[in-house]
Amino acid sequence: MSTFDTDASVRIMTGYFDDFAAQEMDRLAKDVVGRVSYELHRRLLLRHIKKGDRVLEIGAGPGRFTTVMAHAGARITVADISPVQLDLNRQTMHDIGCADAITEWTLCDVRDVTRWRRGDFDAVVAFGGPISYAFDDAQRATAGLLRLLEPGAIVLASVMSLLGSFRIYAPSLLRLYAEGSISIDDIETVWRTGDTRHQPGQVHVCKLFRAHEAAAMFEAAGATVSEILASGWSVHHPAEAFAAIEADPHAWQRFIDIEEESCRTPGALDGGTHILLCATV
Repeated sequence: MSTFDTDASVRIMTGYFDDFAAQEMDRLAKDVVGRVSYELHRRLLLRHIKKGDRVLEIGAGPGRFTTVMAHAGARITVADISPVQLDLNRQTMHDIGCADAITEWTLCDVRDVTRWRRGDFDAVVAFGGPISYAFDDAQRATAGLLRLLEPGAIVLASVMSLLGSFRIYAPSLLRLYAEGSISIDDIETVWRTGDTRHQPGQVHVCKLFRAHEAAAMFEAAGATVSEILASGWSVHHPAEAFAAIEADPHAWQRFIDIEEESCRTPGALDGGTHILLCATV
């Protein structure tokens, strides 16, 4: 069992995202890892969110995915725990002329969605890992989202990947170990629990998942996981390696097709920064 205060951890991360502010909008555009992640999330959205759908977007941030759904014709309730991120979302939707697609903007902790009733939405979208920021309450948060939906409705979610993060950020961990900032016990504890609060000095804390754990969390709440994929498998290399193919729009989309198929392969599910799921009630 965790020895951390979950409410305090959530407050810390609320402040983190308040301070992070507009950088969150750039996160999925500033490098090739982010751009590929954005495209995989966007494709999942467009496969499932249709014109007229009533969508709760929880942890919406400044509006990158809100924009995709607004252009698809959805009616979106925008929710975020950070008032700064919520204001940025409102500004984004007004700036691009899509404010009419938003039913409301509301402050909301993913752990408590009881203000809404079953059947209020056709889908829930929880991208960017809001469930990972519920820490020990992740299972309860997942069940709460599913309780809003009638049979046949879906949740589209992403959670942070444990093994993928270890694979990608191993050099940083090894540097911290060499500096004496963390011990091998710290590293192993995070690896076993997925709780980055066990890493001394870590500012961005969250709950990391293995793919089978993420799927089991939704299934334990009564859903069926119909799609699961990694967010990024082959792109964790120097940006210059991708420059030529990204400069050719046709070739780039074909590369993304290959990347998406790779990310759905069982051996790759744990290899990205996030794990994406579609769960049906």
